[in-house]
Amino acid sequence: MSTTFPEARIAFVDRSVFSVNGVPSPFLGSARSMALLAYVLNRREREIPCREIATAVWPDEPEMEACARVEGHLADLTSALPQVPEGEPWFGLERERVCWSAQARGSLTIDAAVDYRSLVATALLHRALGLIARADFEAARARTARAHCMYLECDDPRGALDSTLLLGQIEYIDGEFGSARTVGERALEQARAAGDAVSESIALANLGAAEREMGSLETAIARLRSAIEIAQQNLSREDVATMQAEMAFAQLRAGDPASAASTIAPGGDVGDDADERHPFPHYRHWVATHVYAAAGDRDRARAELYAAVSAYARTIALIPEREARNAYNGIWFNAALLRDVEALRHGESSFRT
Repeated sequence: MSTTFPEARIAFVDRSVFSVNGVPSPFLGSARSMALLAYVLNRREREIPCREIATAVWPDEPEMEACARVEGHLADLTSALPQVPEGEPWFGLERERVCWSAQARGSLTIDAAVDYRSLVATALLHRALGLIARADFEAARARTARAHCMYLECDDPRGALDSTLLLGQIEYIDGEFGSARTVGERALEQARAAGDAVSESIALANLGAAEREMGSLETAIARLRSAIEIAQQNLSREDVATMQAEMAFAQLRAGDPASAASTIAPGGDVGDDADERHPFPHYRHWVATHVYAAAGDRDRARAELYAAVSAYARTIALIPEREARNAYNGIWFNAALLRDVEALRHGESSFRT
């Protein structure tokens, strides 16, 4: 008895969402699974060797490991397609090949098919973020650079911009400030060409931070001021507050604690509720500690420092992976907090910046 497959019109909305018959799919697969779905759907008229899929969807892994991943991720595809009441599945794995049912092929219509390379590139960026948490900057750079090339190959300017921004952040975190500035300038050019105000603000902030570390304080302050002006119209208060902290740090280094104090809390603090929403609230408090200490307001400096310690502890508690937590604990910030707590404890009158 032959199986009657339900009609399914699949449309890829963007790199993370697709719909089935006009209804957004509840599919919760990874970015790799999305790439796999796009790859096999658009090649359903033929048998697809697993090795071919592995090379296409896992280009950053050794072939044997990539091949082993294909079968596990194929299960995700079953949940992405409409259920068949009874009978054969939409596809099967035979002789290390993905084979679609002949009837199933005729029941599927693909609209606005996304290029699988864009989805693979997105998966590479996700992997790069995990490598950054482990302080494996070389591997993070390699995957981000590969993602950037794939975005360019499939004419995805949004992805190319995202990967450029991430590459600049990797260079900054790794202390390569000259490279961070060079990549930041490229990201700024791309953002302006795309008319993307959010990315322009982020690129300006990244550039300002890199230039501050290179000693170009006047330029850094100007970049950060521009970033804040754009962010105030396009980003959250928490994001704006982080950029203000970066600018205050630059002003403090320039020997202008009064301007830094005005920048760090314009019209009042963001508030404790913002700490619950912002991923790195401790940084803003830590910079405020230095600003108020330099301005001679030791009580406010002490309050901000303990707020930084508290926010930092909450942030660490939210990182479940042991390796990520260890890497995060090892960032300079941990040492900076401990140093500043000791400085207050012993009544030192100033902090190093």
